[in-house]
Amino acid sequence: MRRSRANKSREETISEALAKIEIRRYAVTYETTTPLLGNAPAEGRLVSNEYVEDLLRGRLGEVFDQLPPAEQQHEIQKWTQKTITVFRRSNYNGSKVLCIRGDNMKGALKQTAQVYRLTEQIRGVAGALQLGLNVEEWFIPLLRNNKPITKPDDITEYFLPPIYNRPTAAVADAETLNPPATFSATLVTLSPLLIPDLVRRIAELAGDLGFLGGRAHGFGKCRLLSFRQLDDKRLG
Repeated sequence: MRRSRANKSREETISEALAKIEIRRYAVTYETTTPLLGNAPAEGRLVSNEYVEDLLRGRLGEVFDQLPPAEQQHEIQKWTQKTITVFRRSNYNGSKVLCIRGDNMKGALKQTAQVYRLTEQIRGVAGALQLGLNVEEWFIPLLRNNKPITKPDDITEYFLPPIYNRPTAAVADAETLNPPATFSATLVTLSPLLIPDLVRRIAELAGDLGFLGGRAHGFGKCRLLSFRQLDDKRLG
């Protein structure tokens, strides 16, 4: 009899806990305010390999041969540090379009919470963002004037200072989209800690921090055009 009452009490406690858990969905739309850089490695398109191959075997061979040995080495070292990053491509209405991956957006939201110390100020929010926040879309098309973008506008070269896991400085090249470009996604939250006001604020701050490549250099900044809560679903 005691065991039965204990089980019943336990079941009620679990039911009460489940009733507090909500699956919330939010539709967000951003518009870029600074150039957006691709951040995916270009498979088979390393600038360094192509350039050095040109120097040694191709149309620049004679020019390279005329350089003093020290300048030859300088040229090789300079270009072996150069790589190019690109935008992901996905199929959209029969075309290959430039896009952002959903996990890139999730990563930007998590980093935003860390930068603004929300993970320190709100107990448990770090785990909530890691496991309780997802982006519904796997690929998020980039648009301009409501039309999908199929080609980058330019290639941007920028300087990467030395850091602990890259002790030497480098020059990076990236496919670039000039502003404005827009993208929309659906955020899904599972944790009771991720209340609507907190999710909205993180989404706003993420635009100030930026998305994709070169964020530390001021690239990829956006403004949040819209934030709309969709249907709520309770577990239990």
